[in-house]
Amino acid sequence: MKVKYVSSTIGIVAVLLSLGRIWSVAWAQKGQIEGHEPLNVSQTANSSGSLRLFPEPQVTQGDSNIVICSNGTGLKIFQISTDQSNWESRPGTFSNFWSFGGLLHGSKYFYRVITTTDTSNVVVSTQDTLAPEIQTYSLSDSTTDAIIPIRFKTWDPICGSVQKVILYYRSDPTSVWVPYDSLLIDPQRVAIAPDQAVEDSVMFDISLTSAGDGYYEFYLSGVDTAWAADNTGIVGNLKIPLVGTEKQTFTYFDTQKPGSKIFSHFLLPYYNQSQVPIGVPFSAADSANGARGYWSGLEKVTAFFNYKVNPAGPYLSQDVQFAAYSFTTKLLSVDSTFNFTPAQDGIYEFYTLAKDNFGNQEDKPQLPYPTIIFDTEVPQINQIVLQDQTSLTDTIYAAQPGWTNSSSIFVYALGMEDLLKDNFRSGVDSLLMAQNVDFTLNTQRYKVSSSEAVINYVLDSMPGEKQVFAKVFDYAKNESQAVSNTIVFDPIAPSFHEFDITTTYTTQTEISLNVQATDTVAQVGELYKLRISEDPTFPSDKTIYWQLPAQNQYAETLPFTITFTPGKHWVYGQVRDKAGNWSEVWSDSVFVTAPVQLNRLTLQDLTDPSDTLNCADSGWSDSLTVTARINYTGVLKKIILSETSSFAPSQKEYTEWESEGDSVAVVVYDHFQKVGHDTLWCQLIGPNLTDSSAVKFATIRVDTTRPWLQDFEVFHTFDDPETSYTYTDTSLVQVTTLVSEDFISGMKFWEPGLTQMFYPRFSPDTTYVIRSSGVGEKLVFCAVRDSAGNWSNPLSNSISVDKTDPVFT
Repeated sequence: MKVKYVSSTIGIVAVLLSLGRIWSVAWAQKGQIEGHEPLNVSQTANSSGSLRLFPEPQVTQGDSNIVICSNGTGLKIFQISTDQSNWESRPGTFSNFWSFGGLLHGSKYFYRVITTTDTSNVVVSTQDTLAPEIQTYSLSDSTTDAIIPIRFKTWDPICGSVQKVILYYRSDPTSVWVPYDSLLIDPQRVAIAPDQAVEDSVMFDISLTSAGDGYYEFYLSGVDTAWAADNTGIVGNLKIPLVGTEKQTFTYFDTQKPGSKIFSHFLLPYYNQSQVPIGVPFSAADSANGARGYWSGLEKVTAFFNYKVNPAGPYLSQDVQFAAYSFTTKLLSVDSTFNFTPAQDGIYEFYTLAKDNFGNQEDKPQLPYPTIIFDTEVPQINQIVLQDQTSLTDTIYAAQPGWTNSSSIFVYALGMEDLLKDNFRSGVDSLLMAQNVDFTLNTQRYKVSSSEAVINYVLDSMPGEKQVFAKVFDYAKNESQAVSNTIVFDPIAPSFHEFDITTTYTTQTEISLNVQATDTVAQVGELYKLRISEDPTFPSDKTIYWQLPAQNQYAETLPFTITFTPGKHWVYGQVRDKAGNWSEVWSDSVFVTAPVQLNRLTLQDLTDPSDTLNCADSGWSDSLTVTARINYTGVLKKIILSETSSFAPSQKEYTEWESEGDSVAVVVYDHFQKVGHDTLWCQLIGPNLTDSSAVKFATIRVDTTRPWLQDFEVFHTFDDPETSYTYTDTSLVQVTTLVSEDFISGMKFWEPGLTQMFYPRFSPDTTYVIRSSGVGEKLVFCAVRDSAGNWSNPLSNSISVDKTDPVFT
């Protein structure tokens, strides 16, 4: 007998021998798993029972099988047969196992071992070199599901059962197959023919791959229940696909939903034109997250709107489709515009939904949606009132209605309202103002929200009458009809040309003022009010107001009552125009005094009273020209003198005079026509030339004739009646005069070379002291003076002074 050739290495043999107990357990499991006995029913035992082969599984995987002898020593010969009649022997071996190779798929092989003395039992096993048959059901060309079942039908004609199915995939026909998952199958389930096949599916989840959406190929490979050739347990045949292995089925994944959005920043918040389509711009795109950026492309984008008239709701219409775009070419993204024509005024919300070619439908977006307000009804405004800004803070000095002195004015916008249409209005939003009907000059816009508003509007800087136009806008930019009003802008203060008191002095409480004033804004300026006061601050209780005519010039003489206290009084004036501008304060003064009073009138000679030698006595004058001395109180403006009490037919007026202190006026009167007793009447005129004093008179005797000294003697009386007219022994001598009849009031004596000695009282007999020194003849002169101051002719006489006693001889 030939010795069998053992191809296994000594190491492998040692392992196999050491696993003897494991095989016995595995065979027991084999019977349990497959549901039939480990030994084929045709297996028989040797009668001696000393030489035995371990039982074989019904199916052995691959094209080889290892047969193991459980006992026996010495040289052994392992044999194989396909029909148990023709046995092929392998070379003899002392080993307890033999590996039979080159076995054919589907063939049943019988095995035994013989020795020179014994023959073992026969064991049988069918070889299975092929994986189970499998039919994979075709997938749809595309899917939107991330998890899909790969359905199959599998059976194994040799093993009669399949223990699992393994799923392979790849996203590129030229790439290697990637094992994904396996499905365990009950190995006791009979699956020996197509009509007894196992039908099931393996779930494929694209999210567990790294490739993402796109093209995928699938390959399913079953694993049968064939045992390993070394009898260590079930291994099963498995066909692992190679790069060139053809796919069993395929599909395109597009699990990503497309997206769309409306470009709300391109939408206006408000629209106001009816029957004019509104462009609703949008963007839509399919997802490109698949393998190599795969996408199925957009199929359709649909636009919807919601409608309401109240921002808080409720919706009156909801999810109403108004437009859709379908695409016949494969598009990853699109930017376009839907046209929307509102049927009613109100609030419209928009959203879009995109769908791709695989049927992925975009989810409805969450609130808030892009929104527009559609309002076609125009608002209205009833009127505007233009007013100077001081009217609110200064009711006394405010400008008159229709006037202002500042370019910044208040505009009262009244009756502003946005009218309802379709039970909706967007609301009043702004007020546009300008200085021309085209709203191109000095245009200013103001935010408003109620039916009335007070606006601070700034006029242009040119003075004059201003017409201001206004119109109101709602939020949708609908504009009302324009309304207008006018106001005169006068920033220039009026001015005085004259503010004069007509007199410098007054004895009355009422004075007169000459006033001339002009408002300087040509054509439109108007004066309004004049105020006069003795206080430059113009307190209300001490100020008189005059309403002026509505014109820009004024000239008048006005009465004004001052307080009657003597002294200088200032009177202040200020004029205001209708725009509220006050002029500079002008002033003038007047001296207030009591009415002039004539206290005393005195007529006297022209000679100064200090000239006692020559002046006339009181009430006398030696000339028809006399001095009138007037003692008065008050302010004297004029002196009137007349020789008749009626001051007619002639009188003499004096506006200038010499003053002695504050109460005496001295004038020269030269109108007397006769000598003798003369009377002069006097009246004084005060500062107003209308107030006059009481009339008083004074008299004077005028005597222009010199008295006549008829005789003058100088003598000495020793012992009366002893008198000497020739000698005297003392300086004191007696003098006597003889004067013609006259009013003699004085006399004078003098000696040659010596001053005259004046005797203010006349006496026909008096004494004189000879003043020249020495003894001898002394010449003495004498003259007399009448009451009018006329001096008589001088006379002289002599007397010898002898102070030496006679001597007897």
